[in-house]
Amino acid sequence: MFGVWLKSGVQATRAWHRRWVEKEEAGQGLVEATVAFLFLLTILLVMFEMVIVFTSYIAMLNAVNQGAIYAAGHPTMEPDSPEYEQYVSIIRQELLAGGLSWRDTYIYPPELPETISAGEPLTVTIEYTLTTFASEIILPFFSRFGLPSEYHIRASTAVPIR
Repeated sequence: MFGVWLKSGVQATRAWHRRWVEKEEAGQGLVEATVAFLFLLTILLVMFEMVIVFTSYIAMLNAVNQGAIYAAGHPTMEPDSPEYEQYVSIIRQELLAGGLSWRDTYIYPPELPETISAGEPLTVTIEYTLTTFASEIILPFFSRFGLPSEYHIRASTAVPIR
């Protein structure tokens, strides 16, 4: 008799536990999916921002290379000369072709060696301040995941004087 009472009590406890747990866990899957989705969305946002930074750097390298090629052909240009304006114009056009704004760019004058002769290196440097679309996004608890709101990108190259 004691065994029957124990068996029925265990069954009743299991049934009560099943009903209680099912009520408690009714929305658990939805909450877990939401948290996972937010985590994946954040990772995707960070990856997309890094792609924007990388493509901006590639566009800057192309612009600095074109400016250096022009400056190598005109090593004696002065900052107020038409050659210098053409040098700046070439770099700006390449930045625009790469999807960057020339307003956020600082173009340094070409760095020349002490003796200007063919084969000596000439260095061209530009700096760009990149603000991405996600720069204004700040999440609670995480802020910007350590990402800056602005990226200061610098590109330079050296070519031999022609």
